[in-house]
Amino acid sequence: VARRLHPHVAPTVLQLLQCALCAPHTHRQDNKQPQSEWPERERSADSDAYVSDGSKFQEAKVPQLVQQILKQVPQDELRMFVKAFLLETNSTAVRWQAHALLLAIYNNSSQSDQASLVSLLWGIWPTLPQYGRKAAQFVDLLGYFTLKTPDIDTEKYVGSAVELLRNQNQLLSSHGNAALYAALSAYVELDGYYLESEPCLVCNNPEVPMATIKLPTIKIDSKFTTTTQIVKLVSSHMISRISLRIGDIKRSKMVRTINFYYNNRTVQAVQELKNRPGMWHKAKRVQLQSGQSEVRVDFPLPIVACNLMMEYADFYENQQATGESLQCPRCSQSVPANPGVCANCGENVFQCHKCRAINYDEKDPFLCHACGFCKYAKFDYTLTARPCCAVDTIENDEERKKMVQTIGALLDKADRVYRQLVANKPVLESLLHKISEHRLEGRAGDENSNASNTSFSGAQINRVIQTLAHKYCVDSKGHFEDLSKIIQKVLACRKELVAYDRSQSEQLKGDTLPVYAGLVQNYDSDLSKESGGGCYGCSLACAEHCLTLLRALASQPEHRTRLCRFGLVQELVQHNLHRGTPQCQEEVRALICLVTRDNLPATEQLCTLLTQRITLSLMGHAASQDHNNSVRPLVLLLGSLVKVQDSVECWESRLRCIVKLWVWCCPQLTEVAGIPPAAHAILKAEALAGIPGINTSSPNSHQFALQQVALPCLRYMQQLMAPVPPAPVPSTDSEQSKDNKESTTPVTPPPPTLVQAQQVQLIHAVSAVSSPTGNVVVDLAAWLAGR
Repeated sequence: VARRLHPHVAPTVLQLLQCALCAPHTHRQDNKQPQSEWPERERSADSDAYVSDGSKFQEAKVPQLVQQILKQVPQDELRMFVKAFLLETNSTAVRWQAHALLLAIYNNSSQSDQASLVSLLWGIWPTLPQYGRKAAQFVDLLGYFTLKTPDIDTEKYVGSAVELLRNQNQLLSSHGNAALYAALSAYVELDGYYLESEPCLVCNNPEVPMATIKLPTIKIDSKFTTTTQIVKLVSSHMISRISLRIGDIKRSKMVRTINFYYNNRTVQAVQELKNRPGMWHKAKRVQLQSGQSEVRVDFPLPIVACNLMMEYADFYENQQATGESLQCPRCSQSVPANPGVCANCGENVFQCHKCRAINYDEKDPFLCHACGFCKYAKFDYTLTARPCCAVDTIENDEERKKMVQTIGALLDKADRVYRQLVANKPVLESLLHKISEHRLEGRAGDENSNASNTSFSGAQINRVIQTLAHKYCVDSKGHFEDLSKIIQKVLACRKELVAYDRSQSEQLKGDTLPVYAGLVQNYDSDLSKESGGGCYGCSLACAEHCLTLLRALASQPEHRTRLCRFGLVQELVQHNLHRGTPQCQEEVRALICLVTRDNLPATEQLCTLLTQRITLSLMGHAASQDHNNSVRPLVLLLGSLVKVQDSVECWESRLRCIVKLWVWCCPQLTEVAGIPPAAHAILKAEALAGIPGINTSSPNSHQFALQQVALPCLRYMQQLMAPVPPAPVPSTDSEQSKDNKESTTPVTPPPPTLVQAQQVQLIHAVSAVSSPTGNVVVDLAAWLAGR
């Protein structure tokens, strides 16, 4: 039922299901928010929390309810429910509601039903790229269910996860803008990917939360009658609450009843809505107490409106106050209410105090029909709302023609915006080329570049980089957001057009539906989602979801062997290790360490792969930023690997890789720092077998190898060989002296960790081979060769 209801009604139905299947959280009572002036039973429409009585929850009946759901809901319907509320909806709160429901269904199902649910979710897995960032809750459930469910085809599921990651990496690598995005990320923080040829409605349709908005800030036009105020908004808004503050109340005439109306009709001028009650929908009727100064109107379901009308329908009138004398708006003399003409200046005392307009039809109106001024009170409206994309409902053929014309105009506008967006791409490439040329010039060009530097927030920043950031983060972002809004409007118009044509065709017996009417039926199908899409942002988000799932699967040792067999380690090193934010790269390093844990063949294969990639990267003729981007993630991975606490054989293999790379760089130190070539005396050719030499044609290669490889490796070895620091004693000096007098029992230190034990073992091994003179004799070549 929830899937077939209006999107605004579905969350309420999901909350009812949650109350029946999900136990209430006990911590909500402990962390109560301070009570406001409004009753606790009232709930804001923009809040997804609900108040429930935990004592009424019957946990014993939950399995029965779950069995009824699984019995009455077919698998196809459950699959559409998962897609609609766990993947497609743009509301994070609704996705978490669906997450809680599916978790409750799983926990209260039989083992066979659990396996069926896991199979259903894995059937949706190949379509994940189309949902991008919205698939986080789905991946969380999928990983949990897969780990907890026994007797399932885990081999197939693990292979499917690795295959999807491999496909997304291939899409990201072959994407037309991949190189440009990578170059931009070195100078600009990428909040989005704005150079896509087709706007993605997942990446560029952010969830805008409800916000408190003053009505005048979103009002573009208004009209008035003596008792109504009509307001045209800048765009469609979803409104969940209207707050009214009434000030400067005059006791002679006070509002008793306010009616709120709305519609979503696009009009050229708000005058078209005046005196046309058939175009309005009544939202709420509010009764006020005499002298009430604050009103809050909450809508159980948010209203979508382009126009609002507030009608002051009934009043508290003080006849005695009405008969009192009034003040002349010009000379401020006291004037009797009857006849209402100032004896001093002859002005009509009933004219508007703001615009001087006179209403000859009504002697004493509540509102000025010209400017809306009210002399009895001041009304201040505040909305709790957010912008949304909504279009008029088509009711006849004339409106259908207007909708077709609107679609054509929007497409023409989208084409113009797209041309402006495409024109930014060569400009960005040219700016990146200038920055690259400036960097390659080196220090010789620094003096000439001072003229191109400008002070920005107290720092000297290259002007070309500033231009690059403005061109991408301001110009390109603005064009792309405009294009996304236009496309959303076009899709909404087409949806209304299809719905109208479908309803018209169904009214005629025997008449077939239009060809494009099938779009409504296939809207939730996978026909368009199976292709994988071409959005860079969605592919990147999908790759991150794959890493999250694989990290969960790798938590069990039996899955790690499967992941290694499917080539996950090579895939991560080749693609994901150097892509994304530093936090994402750190998570990839942690995943590689976890997958190769206690697996000697996989560890040796990984060390060989890292050695080959690092040495090949350093064989270039000159050090460059590209070398830095390719070598640094690999060296950081080595530092993470040597800290893994697993078997001694695996740890020693990783340490051997670090020492081998450090020794490989050492023979070249003579040309850089004048260090005696001591390494040649203790090394044999077999020690570095299979490793090519550094290109000797450029000293920059040696310097780069020293800075990017040798020094980090030396730091890793130093951390391992450093003595274990003594455990700190928490007691003070006085307490310590007192304890020494009372007892001489030695304090037992805490047991050492595996890393500390390995450090001690390494120090003892070095001490064992030391001669009385302090010299250490080690067959380094044999150890590096694996003997």
